[in-house]
Amino acid sequence: MEEQGASGVRDHALKIHNTMKRIACMFTRFVRDSCMPTKTITLELDAYEKLKAAKRGRESFSSVVRRCILPEGPKTGAALLDYLRARSTFLTEEELDAIESIDRNDSPPVSPWEEEA
Repeated sequence: MEEQGASGVRDHALKIHNTMKRIACMFTRFVRDSCMPTKTITLELDAYEKLKAAKRGRESFSSVVRRCILPEGPKTGAALLDYLRARSTFLTEEELDAIESIDRNDSPPVSPWEEEA
């Protein structure tokens, strides 16, 4: 009889625990959804399917996009020129040779959004 009582207490405690987890999850979602500004975007169906496939469990689309590695900002010729002008020597022979070698073997960068061949 005591064993049944302990089992009943354990079941009741588990129900309370699960209920508290659900409440905490709902509160977190409410705070996040009501406090964070949002932006609606339009995606073509294939882009949406790729984004959806990248989701982990109940992860939001925002979280998927945040996980994606994207360049911080545009790499401009002006920024490169400013960097080079700030150096004591413009380019050494070694750097010029390295640039020429890289240029000969250059290929387009891999995009995180394109399917692998």
